[in-house]
Amino acid sequence: MSIRRPLLLLITGAAVSICCGCGNYSEEPSSSTVLRDLPPIPVTQAEQAMESLRQNVPDPGVSGVSEVKVSASHILIPYKMALNSSADVTRTKEEAFKLAQEIAVKAKGLSTNFGNLAREYSEGPSASVGGDLGNFFPSTMAKSFRDATLALEIGEVSDPVETQYGIHIIRRKELTSRKTRIPGVPNKVTLPEGADFSQ
Repeated sequence: MSIRRPLLLLITGAAVSICCGCGNYSEEPSSSTVLRDLPPIPVTQAEQAMESLRQNVPDPGVSGVSEVKVSASHILIPYKMALNSSADVTRTKEEAFKLAQEIAVKAKGLSTNFGNLAREYSEGPSASVGGDLGNFFPSTMAKSFRDATLALEIGEVSDPVETQYGIHIIRRKELTSRKTRIPGVPNKVTLPEGADFSQ
């Protein structure tokens, strides 16, 4: 069985290091230690690890999916037993859908501020920022959410959309130029000079 060294990406408070097992790596000053001598991984495990990573990266070959980023806000109404719903959610799927229909009617009103509705009704993690999801690749979202978002015009609000997380009302937005800054993660990645990751 052939052996490959793993591709290693370490993100720390002050550095990003990349090592492909060839001995070349880049490191900015950091309080953490870079793991340099990793044991070889059998090809099958390495390939499984890379496949796992690929599943979380937008695939430009996904049929019918635009890899141009889109922007949207949403209101999430979870129901009992929906994925990631809190233990205190007791509404049924039918009750969540009915509530989402009522909110969608309000959201489609000309004088309604979607962000305020999201702050009031949404039970998702983006509620505090008016339901703003920022810019994202459509293929990173659940299929029903992706399809509904791509079908909307800028500024248009969807009818209720079901995903495994609950019932959503989605508003398509213009792409934002705001940069998200994650505390403790550097703004740039330094690659080793002459590194070839094509293999």
